Amino acid sequence: MASRNVGTKVFDFVKISDSLPAQLRAQLNSLRSQYSATQSKLAALSATPEPIDWEKYNKGINSPGFVADMKDAYTAAAKIEYPADQYGATIASSEKAALAEAQKLVDESKLKVAALEARLAALAAEKPLDEITVDEFLATKPELKSKIDDEIKNHNYI
Repeated sequence: MASRNVGTKVFDFVKISDSLPAQLRAQLNSLRSQYSATQSKLAALSATPEPIDWEKYNKGINSPGFVADMKDAYTAAAKIEYPADQYGATIASSEKAALAEAQKLVDESKLKVAALEARLAALAAEKPLDEITVDEFLATKPELKSKIDDEIKNHNYI
C-alpha cells in the first residue's frame, strides 16, 4: 500500500540548503518548487480512485471482447489478497529491545559525561603546575604521597 504513503515525507529544505554549496542552492530551489507543485497536485486527488466506466470503453473500442477481458483482468487483480503479517510482532519486539538497549547506553553515556565533567572541573580548579609546590600538590593527592613515601622508604627509586 505504498500509494497511500506517497507525499507524506516532509523535507527540511532550509537545513538541506545550509549544507549545500552556494552554486547548488538554485537547483535545490527549483527542486523545492517542483516538490511543492507535486504536493499540491497530490492533495487535490481523492483518496479512492474513481470507478472505471466500462460502458464508455465498450462504446469507444471496436475490438470485440477486449474491454470484457480487461474488466475481468482488472477485477481479478483487485481481489489479490496480501499475505498475513508474520514478522510484524517479531520486528516490533526487536525494535523495543533495541530502543531499550539504546536508552541504556544513552543513560550510561550521560553518567560518564557527568563524571568526566566533574573531573574536568576539578582539574580546572587546581593551581597551575608552575604556581604550585610539590607539598601542595601531594596534599591534594594522599594516595600518591603514600606511594612516594613507600618508594623512598624501600629505596625503590626506579
